[in-house]
Amino acid sequence: MVKHIALLVALVPVVAHADKDKKYTLADLKALVDGKSFTEALEHLDDVSPSERKADWQDLAGRAAVGAVDHAREPLQKLQLMIGIEEKFPSIVKHSKYNSVRTEVGPKGFAACFDASYDVNECRNFAIKFVDDDATNGKLALAMAKVARKGMNAYNAVPLFKRAVAANKGPAVCKDEDLKLATVAALGLPADDEQQVDGRGLADACWGDLRAPIIAGLKADDNGYTKDNSCAVLKAHKEVRGEVVALCAP
Repeated sequence: MVKHIALLVALVPVVAHADKDKKYTLADLKALVDGKSFTEALEHLDDVSPSERKADWQDLAGRAAVGAVDHAREPLQKLQLMIGIEEKFPSIVKHSKYNSVRTEVGPKGFAACFDASYDVNECRNFAIKFVDDDATNGKLALAMAKVARKGMNAYNAVPLFKRAVAANKGPAVCKDEDLKLATVAALGLPADDEQQVDGRGLADACWGDLRAPIIAGLKADDNGYTKDNSCAVLKAHKEVRGEVVALCAP
């Protein structure tokens, strides 16, 4: 059981060496990676100066990270390792094989975070950063948003769905059932709540798919914030007609 979300920022494990002052060369790193000594390679990646971290170093860094993550046992352990690696070497996200592993493993790790942590908002904050560090990855953004929707109050996933809509090409993401649930839930928040504002943005971006769920949500709860916000959206889209007239009446 995770007792505190600070565990998520655990650094890459330190391996004891007889000579801690020894600086590893690119050839040393290659030998370690080829020999599957991934943790030791990760610890010594920064022995190579930033100006010398060219294509060969980037490839070794990515391979070492992939190997280390693959060897971790549990999704949360994998996530902890990735966050530690990326905090130290942000450019590693661009490595194609590591990026593929990150896209597959990240949502599983965050699902475990939501299940195990007493502070799910901290999990969500880490999840937002995780998505923002690869902002054009639509597959990752949608998967992370869906994990957040299931792991906490639905409206808390709205910032991640906002990113999923921005990252994905085409309207297919708007048909996602979790997105619909999150948007309708956000419309039940105070008008000045940032998540309500983002929910309005999702409603505008996905109006064709969200019109019916918003009206259904209004029928289920036609008082207070839900009524005010939903009717404002419906009026903006010129949808106050038919049964909606009565629902939005003062």
